[in-house]
Formats: sequence, structure tokens, C-alpha cells
Amino acid sequence: MKKTFIPMITRLLFVGLLASVWMACESEDEEPETPEQEAEEEIPEEARCFIDKNAWAMGLDHENHHIKFIELPSFDAAKAGEGDILWLYLELETEGDEHEHIGAVKFKELKPEEIPDGAAAGEYVKLLIRIDEPTWYFGSDTENVHVQGYDSEPSGGYDPSTFETHNGVAEIATGDDWEYYEVVLKRYPYYSINVGAKMEVECEE
Repeated sequence: MKKTFIPMITRLLFVGLLASVWMACESEDEEPETPEQEAEEEIPEEARCFIDKNAWAMGLDHENHHIKFIELPSFDAAKAGEGDILWLYLELETEGDEHEHIGAVKFKELKPEEIPDGAAAGEYVKLLIRIDEPTWYFGSDTENVHVQGYDSEPSGGYDPSTFETHNGVAEIATGDDWEYYEVVLKRYPYYSINVGAKMEVECEE
């Protein structure tokens, strides 16, 4: 019995040693988490702090001053369904001549299969909005996208709470994979587009 028992103990110790070495090697191969990754895992969103800001699709008036409405090109039947018809920045509401963009706003002609039933080509357009700057997000309001269409050039009074053409909810910043908040709208020659945005900041203790 002794001749059999002693080699078995030796074999068990050898197997255990090999397992320990293998586990140690596996641990060395795993990349350690960065401080940023650890922070993201440890801090839930409700514990993060933000400031709210208004952002607008900014157009230009006849004197090249930035204004809170944009002019949409007229429908061109020769370009129907071909894609982009207008692209511009989504800018924060700032004082004076300062301009800080946090994303982009785009209008596209509809493809034939996207045209609502009973509508003619050019009667509707697609609006796309994205936020792509780091630390910026769509605001937490119930409705954070507000659009007003105008038949004639507006002269002021851009109050998002009165906009009726479209009010919707965009939930996440979309720049990481270049997706957009999208909506099909009745075509107007002018639009005012407001987006409720928020920026992550350090929480005050």
C-alpha cells in the first residue's frame, strides 16, 4: 500500500502546482482596467451631474449673422430621393459672436418608399439630428426636440414651448456610431429647430 500511496500524493501536488501556474499566467494576460473604465462602472448615471443648455440649428441672415431659423432649398424633382439637401451645425445658445457646436442637423429628400401615403414627392422631408461632442447628451426633459415650420421668413419670438410642427424625445447622444434622431416632417421653406442638451460636469461636494 505504501508504494502506491506515496506516488499518488506526489501526482496530486504536481497537478495542483500546474493549475496555480496556469491561473497566474491567465491573470497576467488580462489587461487591467483604466481609471476611466473603473469610474464608469462604479458611478451610476443618476449619481452623475449635468448642466442644461439650449441648442439650435443656426442659420444665417442676409448680413451673415447667426439666427435661430434656417431656410430649406425648394424641392428639385431632378434630385428627388438623392439624399442630403441641407447640413449645418447644432450650436449652443451663446451670447455675442461666440459659437460652440455640439452636433449636426441634416435635411434629406425622401426616397420613394419613404413618402407618406397620398403625399406627392417633395411634400415631406426627413430631419436628422445628432449630438457628437464628448460629455454632451440630449437633455433629460420629456420632450427635448422642438421644431417649428414657417411658410414665410420668421422675425423672432423663438419659444420652443410654442413649437407645434414636431415635439419628440431623443434619449442618447448619437455620435459614437453616427446615428441620428430622425423624423419625417411636412415641408416648409423655413424651420426653427431647438434641442434640449446637457453637459456632464463635476459634482459639487
